[in-house]
Amino acid sequence: MAESDILPTPALANDIQVDDLKPVLTEAQKEEQDKTERILALARKRFRTSESGYAFYREWARRAILFAAGKWGDISYQWPEGIQRERLADGRPCMTINRMRGFLRMVSNGARQANLRIQVNPVDDDGDPKLAEVLQGEIRNIERTSFADRAYAKAADKQAEIGLGFLRLIIEWADDTTFRQRIKIKSVPNPLRVFGDPSAQEPDWSDAEFMFYVTDVDADIYEAITGRPAPTSITCSFSSDADQVGDWFPGGKLRIANYYAVDRTQYQLIELVSGECLKEDDFRKMVEAAFAQLAAKNPFADVSEQAITQTMAAWRKDKAVVRRERTVRKKTWIHRIITADTIMEETIWPASSHPFIPVIGEELFNPETGERDFRGVTIDAMDAAKAYNVEVTGLVEDIGLGHKSPVVGYKGQFGAEGSNQRKAWELANKKPISFLEVDPMPQDDGRFAPFPIRNSYSPDIGSTVMGIRQADQDYKSTAGFHEASLGESGPQESRVAIVARQRQDEHATSNYADNIKFALAVCGKQLIELIRVVRDEPGVIRILGDGDRAKRVMVFAGKDKDPRNFARPDGQPFALPKGVHEIYDLTVGEFDVEVKGVPDPGDRREERAKNIVEMMKVVPPPMAAVMAPMAMKSIDVSDSQEISERMEEALPPELQRKNDEDQPPIPPQVKAQMQAMQQEGKALVERVKELEETVRTKKLELMARHMSDRLKAWLELTKLAVTEENADRRLMLTKQLEVASRFMDADIERLNMAQQQPAEAPMPPDAPMPPVAAPPAGPEMMA
Repeated sequence: MAESDILPTPALANDIQVDDLKPVLTEAQKEEQDKTERILALARKRFRTSESGYAFYREWARRAILFAAGKWGDISYQWPEGIQRERLADGRPCMTINRMRGFLRMVSNGARQANLRIQVNPVDDDGDPKLAEVLQGEIRNIERTSFADRAYAKAADKQAEIGLGFLRLIIEWADDTTFRQRIKIKSVPNPLRVFGDPSAQEPDWSDAEFMFYVTDVDADIYEAITGRPAPTSITCSFSSDADQVGDWFPGGKLRIANYYAVDRTQYQLIELVSGECLKEDDFRKMVEAAFAQLAAKNPFADVSEQAITQTMAAWRKDKAVVRRERTVRKKTWIHRIITADTIMEETIWPASSHPFIPVIGEELFNPETGERDFRGVTIDAMDAAKAYNVEVTGLVEDIGLGHKSPVVGYKGQFGAEGSNQRKAWELANKKPISFLEVDPMPQDDGRFAPFPIRNSYSPDIGSTVMGIRQADQDYKSTAGFHEASLGESGPQESRVAIVARQRQDEHATSNYADNIKFALAVCGKQLIELIRVVRDEPGVIRILGDGDRAKRVMVFAGKDKDPRNFARPDGQPFALPKGVHEIYDLTVGEFDVEVKGVPDPGDRREERAKNIVEMMKVVPPPMAAVMAPMAMKSIDVSDSQEISERMEEALPPELQRKNDEDQPPIPPQVKAQMQAMQQEGKALVERVKELEETVRTKKLELMARHMSDRLKAWLELTKLAVTEENADRRLMLTKQLEVASRFMDADIERLNMAQQQPAEAPMPPDAPMPPVAAPPAGPEMMA
């Protein structure tokens, strides 16, 4: 083989290297490339700022997560690593009694049981309560399709564990065949993947300038997700910066970030005398429209750009036209999906704040270092949990040593080294041995040495038990709980004292529930903003109103999207779809939200069934027959739906309910009759209450009259006892008077009970009249 077979062809002076062939960029492309590089450089700088600003919290949050886990396999995170290693090497116990998970669940399960829901209320005069119901129904649909209960529960778990959880809002395509969008509430299982702006001070972080949500993937996963070749740290522009390489290529993986950043647009806002507010561009259009009207009347009028500009300046100075103006720097959130050196996607986030809503446990600041921290239950209870584990382990170790006391004997009695006899003695403290042998050892006096004896050891576990009790109390108090809240009665016997202690513990952890309510309120406000964007085109939606009533309504966003202003493609005037009787503009009015705890659906159904049954007692029979299937449907039995349908089918045709699609709007006269019947029903209820109160009053009058008769008899008996001169008869009358007094007391108590009971309650039974025995016969009567 010739040497030339392995040498490359010499390069010629006029040869063009293929690797040097690069497309020539236009000025616009260069500007776009420079803009992308500036955005990425700022993103990398902000990420480093966030990581350093929250470094203290993130480090202790990792410790809290591991500590709350307790054990992971054979590793215990509730023991110092060195002590645990030494004890295990020596064969000593190293127990982990992880009670932390139970305390965390007690805090987070309170949020689950509260069943919190977002309620929409109108604020200004334009806010329609019916539109508020539509918005609230749409929010309930979003919660249901998103399984939002799981997201709320996960945020509450992390709030209790590490002091900070998140709710995340997203907008996604409904499917792959349309351009329909839908809003979802997502959970953030690992809050440490969120990197926020350390300068944010508002409790909802709405004043932040940026937010990151990172995902670390392998190179093959990156290529499968993006369809692009995976970048490497060597080819990046910051390959010489070890910190940035560690930020974007952690542990050999690639980092993809959802990067949300604020972009500000500045413009002048002009308020006219009429109260209308216009941007400067809209104000110019208004002036141009006035010039167009002038040109239509006078063909020789000056309508040049210079004339329009001069007129604009004159009008802005004229107080009869422009009242005032101000400079506005509007915030717009831009959502970019970025890697170390690429912007893969860029869209506008259509809300006034970023989509990550913090659920804070407790927020702390260190005035000396400026560090920021978020606390849950775990951090403050760490030391108490360690002390508890040490005390329990010490108790177990002491009790174990009591059963493993050494045996004392003469050297040589236990057998030779390595013999079966010696091995049996060595295993005596580890497992049961049937018998143990010793070699006889003669002494100088001719007798044999005594048998080996066990050096009994009885550990003093009293102090250890006291230490466990103290550690237990410290554990509970640092976590914010006491015996009563854990279901233990404690030394107090009174139920009132137990309830008072439970309420005390609820107050100790009420900041967690209050912060969850605040987070849901922030979530509701942003959902209203997103609904007004996503539902911009006219469409029909199905909502669940009060009482879980489903109805279909048409919605749109903005006057320019009102379908009533446009004719249908067939030239016919606009008409609502079949089964839809209401239409709403989602952009009209201002709305606020509040968060309330609602009863469990089963409890609501039971209460609804009881209310329907009570109403059936006072309404006319035809209406009661209509309400019977509704009551049956609300009862929690397996066949309630089928029974309700059968009951409705048995109704006369005129009382049966029709489908919404086939049912025309209710005529005004029928509505008036229904309202009249409702008023009549209310009047009947009030009349029944009046009659019940009358009956109760009559009963009280009869009881009072009965007591009056008994009082008269008691007075007569008292007179006889006072005036009687015969001692025997006076003693008999005194005993009868005592019996009558007891019956009088019983009557008074019965009357008090009757006054406190409701009108429909049965009256207490009458107390029997005391038997009045005739006075004993005197000597003259016996004769």
